[in-house]
Amino acid sequence: MEHSNHNNIISSWDSIIERIESNIDSKDEFKELFTLIFNSYCSELEKNDNHSEVLKCFETALKLYGQDSNILVELGSFFVKFNRDEEAREIFTQAYDNDRKNLRAYQSLQNIKSKIPRWHFKMLNDEMRNEAFRKAIKFWIEKEGKDEVIDIGTGTGLLSLYAAESENVKSINAIEADSVMSNIATKVFNDNNQSKKIELINKNSIDIEIGKDIKSKASLVYSEILDCGVFGEGILDTFIHAKENLLKADGKIVPHKVIIYVTGYNSKSLCSNHILLNDTFNEYIFLDNYRLVADNTEPYDAEYVDRIKDFRLVTNTSSPLEVNFNSIKSMNQHFDGIIMKNFQLQSEANDYLDGFVVWFDLFLNEMDPTNVISTKPQSNSCWNQAIFKLRERVLLQKYEIIKLTISCRDGILKIDHTIDEHLDTVNIPIDPYILKFLNDEDYLEHLEYAANEYKGNIKNCLDLSPFPYIGFLMLKESRAEQLWCSKNNENILKLLATKNCIDSKQIVFVDENELSEFLDARFDLIILNPFHELGDLNSDICNNFILYQKLLSSDSSLLIPYKISLFGELINSDWLSTSCSVVNENIKKLKIDKYINEYSTELFLDIEHFHEYEKLTDEFRIASIVMNDDCHEKTVQPLMRNTNLPCTAILLFFKIQMTIRTNREFSTHRSAKNCFFRKFAHILPKEKLINNAHAKVRFMQNYGILKIECD
Repeated sequence: MEHSNHNNIISSWDSIIERIESNIDSKDEFKELFTLIFNSYCSELEKNDNHSEVLKCFETALKLYGQDSNILVELGSFFVKFNRDEEAREIFTQAYDNDRKNLRAYQSLQNIKSKIPRWHFKMLNDEMRNEAFRKAIKFWIEKEGKDEVIDIGTGTGLLSLYAAESENVKSINAIEADSVMSNIATKVFNDNNQSKKIELINKNSIDIEIGKDIKSKASLVYSEILDCGVFGEGILDTFIHAKENLLKADGKIVPHKVIIYVTGYNSKSLCSNHILLNDTFNEYIFLDNYRLVADNTEPYDAEYVDRIKDFRLVTNTSSPLEVNFNSIKSMNQHFDGIIMKNFQLQSEANDYLDGFVVWFDLFLNEMDPTNVISTKPQSNSCWNQAIFKLRERVLLQKYEIIKLTISCRDGILKIDHTIDEHLDTVNIPIDPYILKFLNDEDYLEHLEYAANEYKGNIKNCLDLSPFPYIGFLMLKESRAEQLWCSKNNENILKLLATKNCIDSKQIVFVDENELSEFLDARFDLIILNPFHELGDLNSDICNNFILYQKLLSSDSSLLIPYKISLFGELINSDWLSTSCSVVNENIKKLKIDKYINEYSTELFLDIEHFHEYEKLTDEFRIASIVMNDDCHEKTVQPLMRNTNLPCTAILLFFKIQMTIRTNREFSTHRSAKNCFFRKFAHILPKEKLINNAHAKVRFMQNYGILKIECD
């Protein structure tokens, strides 16, 4: 059967090509059919790993239809699958330039640009960090004669340019494993006339061979591959390898050492994606001795804690760990787990402990103890803080002692304790996104209120929320006969069904991305989640909304939500500016911004703890989202309330009308600690000072994708 289908697709492809070539003047009449066959044929070829034939298909398509933007988007997406990101970026750029209304091209371009982590911009804009490294590097070259240099993880090449400022430096080898960053560094070195002085090597430093890649060992190695938990980017094993293989016996490493600080914190908002806080859930759904906790693959989270309104320190601060990067013994003992430090924290009041926050002091030069970078809260450092969350909120008594152990075995920062362990409790790891959803009591209450508008018995309920809370409740209350939901929740729902006396056969698990799995069914109640985890609109839900409407069993059936509107605020925010592009004038003088800003994105997602901005307008309605894949445009003119500051971005959020009978709208822009929704922003390419009484905001929606511009 599969062989027959394959032959049919080939036959269709050959046939459509022949028809177009014989009627070349009428080729536009065949375009829709051609696109359908083209996509089917390419999909079939990809299943069989016949990638060379896929490329030939694209060549044929582009030959017939020139620079068609949709074909270019498909070609760029094909290159992305094989990590050919630079080629993909050029193709997406061309596709969008060819058709500025093709928002698939726009979104693909934004996505490919966002593969360059945003922290590159924060770091390059951190003048204190830059100058601290510059000062240390120049000291060792100019004052101590460490004139053979290796720069590990050069990124844009900034630190190598600092080294090149010294006339007596003999050699600079800049190592960068990432091909995109390596290409940027190459261009930066050329523009600064340093390409002869700086040798760029596109490799991981672990793979560097002296005598082959680099002529001889260095007298100075520097790197800043540190994350908020110091070791997360592999700096410990990188420096161990460098000390043993790349550095002369009397050579130096910059930074010199790191001291790590730990303290306990209280923050209910930080708990909301890690543990279950919703008491109503526990009242309605029996968990027995089970406990829902986040299934985190990372040892810690990263947060700018001074941006979190309810964040408080509740213990004293300890500095239990120090690693000397110039001591091979110190580094090896820490990496091998020989050094594991026991320490204590003491509670400062009767208060809940939610976890531990970690920051560090980075000492760059042993000869200059004042040259220190600190990532402590409110330091305005580009680094955020590492957050180690507990699996429950622990009530401490004043002066209570907490015993902990800290280590960095295998190059991973870890804090061990038993404060949140219980012998009679079984942890159920689930997606943090689901916990965030379940903890938003206000949103769940609105969903339940809307669903209760359906007064009859529900035969089939389709609940595609992150967790089918409403559908599960209706099963338990015998208001629904059958629940259809995402198979992503299968394991936990089967367990909860057993605990709550529900026959698991009443639950049908489907792939929500495969509508064909439930197109033959009809539903009295459908609940959708039309937003992505990072805050923007889910274009698939939007484009398929009409299909979901057709799945309703009768005119009295409910589809939630009924209507979605996009709202915005024009804002000024230095934090957003420095997170999205290089604005540091000293970095601009080195022409780094010219290349790294090519990866600046207009879309900034996942805005949660964010209050560092000035409102230039009140919130205003931009448009009602049209739930289809057509192109829609609109212009609105919000009243400016502040014309003294330039506009940086448009902060965006949604308001949801649950049902046709519910007039009130539920806003995703709330200050609640447990708010499930993230905001997002469209960043203006350049800051604009709007002197008029009204701004002009242009809205476009196409393929379920949104784009905003502002004058």
